[in-house]
Amino acid sequence: MAVVTLTVLAGCTTANQQSLGVVVNPTAETTNAERTVADTDPVVAGDANTQVALAPATGEITPAATAVGDVVSKPEPVYLSRVGFLPITGAPQGAVTSLSRSLSEQARQRNIAVSGSGDQNTNYRMKGYMSALNEGSSTTVTFYWDVLDNSGRRLFRINGFERQSGARSNPWAAVSQATYQRIASRTMNDLAIWLKRRGA
Repeated sequence: MAVVTLTVLAGCTTANQQSLGVVVNPTAETTNAERTVADTDPVVAGDANTQVALAPATGEITPAATAVGDVVSKPEPVYLSRVGFLPITGAPQGAVTSLSRSLSEQARQRNIAVSGSGDQNTNYRMKGYMSALNEGSSTTVTFYWDVLDNSGRRLFRINGFERQSGARSNPWAAVSQATYQRIASRTMNDLAIWLKRRGA
């Protein structure tokens, strides 16, 4: 069965997660419909023209070792597919770090493998666009994911939004980890359903 990995374009490794790379000046290929999200490129120190690469947490859950007599074996996990993540547009580095942890956890739960930086053995790649806006006393985070083949052709789009109570002058500062977890869960659930329909 095919395997899905999340490829990160830039980053170094920390204890449990790769650091986040930054790519300046996103490409101009975004459509007008997408610019509502993409034009608010990662707000790192107020810079609206920066892309932040998603760095999934390193390591993948492996089934517990099975003892057979004096021999201990660790069976290889069977993944639905292997996916790599391209830079996320519209979210600051702190937001991408928080989302990264949740995406990696949700991917493992659905048997989707997340690749490290430079891994070329991916079945698909995902490019994300995000924005956070104040709406009265609440904050709304909108997200889009384009699922691409390795040639860059878009095959599928995942999109949605999450709203939470609380608002600040910088909307991203109001977004909770629970909101990132909900975004990650919806993203990976929709991806897993699509992969199964496609035959991974």
